[in-house]
Amino acid sequence: MNWITAKGSFFETLSSIYDQNELCSVYKLFLQEYMNVNPHIHVYTPEKELNTLQINKFHEGLSSLNRSTPIQYLTEQAFFFDLSFKVNSSVLIPRQETEELVRLIYSKYQNRKSSELQILDLGTGSGCIVIALKSKFHNASIVGVDISQQALEIANYNALSHGYSIDFKQCDMCNFISAQNFDIIVSNPPYVLESEKKLMHSNVLNFEPETALFVPDADPLKYYKAIVQSINFGYLKTRSLFLEINPKCIDGLIDLVRTLGDVEIHQDLNAKKRFIEVNIRE
Repeated sequence: MNWITAKGSFFETLSSIYDQNELCSVYKLFLQEYMNVNPHIHVYTPEKELNTLQINKFHEGLSSLNRSTPIQYLTEQAFFFDLSFKVNSSVLIPRQETEELVRLIYSKYQNRKSSELQILDLGTGSGCIVIALKSKFHNASIVGVDISQQALEIANYNALSHGYSIDFKQCDMCNFISAQNFDIIVSNPPYVLESEKKLMHSNVLNFEPETALFVPDADPLKYYKAIVQSINFGYLKTRSLFLEINPKCIDGLIDLVRTLGDVEIHQDLNAKKRFIEVNIRE
């Protein structure tokens, strides 16, 4: 099998799972990050034969993708905010929409000395949000909290791979208490309703951790309530709160966070109301 034949097999096998544009991106990542070859090898040397090891690896990877394994889990790599992150099934794959949350925080605080900033991320997962913030605020003091030890191992690996020191703590975000005065608390908690499962693709449902995705329809604001309660009771202290949200639940969430201070709503790349910013009253 040569590389041009391999490409044809790849596209034919996965054409029912991905659209053409997405399939081109997946193939590039497959070659570069999984096969460890130049993604343009089928252009430069189309007649070059794959060796036995490459053939076996190619078919194993293609079989995984055909079972709807996300390419990021196959390569154990995802990109977020122009940074590379290790990922596996213990953590969610970072979403492009969430990059806007990082940009929002940066735009609000870019003129502050980073050495003055103290930031808390509740439900840190792969650490993508706090590591992206650390890349902008190098001297900030940052804490990331997650209930999953496996997720924290990934987050710590990602932080160290970028040369950053971040204090990761294992705790249910609903029960986390700190005496630290944070300038920023940020959270992208589970917010997908159980009833929305039927709308989701198998590459999400069958591979990404459910506990990081879903909340009961009967209590869609579960995690936001816990954060607001902790701030109201003084268990957490902050000046600003930034949340990624489910647009379907925005009205109830606005009513909830309005008890804390002034509320601003921000849209994501698709013009959906995706983020809430709360400036906490003194």
